[in-house]
Amino acid sequence: MKRRFSAYSCLDAPEVNPCLPDGLSFQVWTPTMRHPFPSTLGWMHGVAALCQLSGIMPHLGYSVVYVCQGARIIHRSCTFSRCFRWMFMGESDVQISSTWTDPEFRNQGIASATLAFIMRTIATGCRRFWYICLDDNEASQRTCRRVGFKFAFHVKRSSLCGISGTGWYSVKDRERESQQAERWNSAVSDEHRIWYGNYYARKGAIRNDLRLNREVLFQTLASERSVVRAFQNIHMDYAGAKLLDVGCGHGGTWFQFFRLGVQVANMTGIDIQEERLKSARELYPKATVVSGDATKMPFATASFDLVSESTMFATIVDVSVRERIAAEMLRVCKPNGYLMLVDWRTPTLEMKFYKALTRNDLRSIFGLGKSTDLIGVSKGALVPPLGRFLSKHAEMLYFPIALTCPFLVGQVVYVLQKKTQPYT
Repeated sequence: MKRRFSAYSCLDAPEVNPCLPDGLSFQVWTPTMRHPFPSTLGWMHGVAALCQLSGIMPHLGYSVVYVCQGARIIHRSCTFSRCFRWMFMGESDVQISSTWTDPEFRNQGIASATLAFIMRTIATGCRRFWYICLDDNEASQRTCRRVGFKFAFHVKRSSLCGISGTGWYSVKDRERESQQAERWNSAVSDEHRIWYGNYYARKGAIRNDLRLNREVLFQTLASERSVVRAFQNIHMDYAGAKLLDVGCGHGGTWFQFFRLGVQVANMTGIDIQEERLKSARELYPKATVVSGDATKMPFATASFDLVSESTMFATIVDVSVRERIAAEMLRVCKPNGYLMLVDWRTPTLEMKFYKALTRNDLRSIFGLGKSTDLIGVSKGALVPPLGRFLSKHAEMLYFPIALTCPFLVGQVVYVLQKKTQPYT
């Protein structure tokens, strides 16, 4: 019989102080050769311990946090990293589950304090925290919500050959869509939200991590080179120019603008995912960061010298949404101003919710030849997975292949200039 569970998630460590009542203390157990099996737990947790010792379970792996009164265990919570049983987790995510409190010590805030302790001390540096509990366990759900967890979606547990404790946790597509609908603003198309959710659920948190993933280095270098070359076609007063980055996310690519002469105080970013904007605000407090819908941007007409986007249109398959965003980008761009589109020109069979940005798209949604002129095209990263493979295993071949086989270059930067007549 399939059992239904609730999955809760949290991005940040909680503000809750992990304080225990007097006489209680935290003890952290991790598997060692001398102590390979945790107390109070069954054989499946012994298997998890063996996986940790053998290196099968990656990253933070498996641990148990106990709350003790002297030698007596009165609470436990376990931490797990991603494995085949929880494929909806990212590679750097941590799950907290198998929580239990002695009935004598319940309703004293011990479970909440333990969750806060794990999130602030044991699992620091992870991308996202997960908390899984039975759908009808209201007490457990209240506990996780108390420290900042929010409902993400329902999952069903399947067993192998009917053996309890085996199998996997699955998420239906419609429930994943529901997850994205709760997490993000509903103003953007469903396809856009689903694309991001599915992408990071499949690929993991370090998919585009320059430090941790060797596949990313030359893809990033090639992309940055294409942006620098694109700026060589943009002639304006960089010190005084006002820039808008549509779908700015974390603001992680803004440093390219700044090292090319743009002033931080003249930078504006807009994104519909509020949780991603926090990093942009922390990185560049002098910049303007706006949470909003790109199809209805709260900016005056003709207020920016350069309007840019980076891999945003590739994630939007709804043509009407593309058209509305493009119309808004043109509206807020000054006459003779520029639009810089850093995106992918090649399709992919791997991702259903993906659409390349081609020159035909420039004609249809940006009015190429009518409202805008194409003044520059610079090619960047190779198509994945080829580019990622070469970046990791054959660095010296990356740029020669990109030069001699231009059809294998998937990422491109289009530079458009808005015509002088008012956009209608």
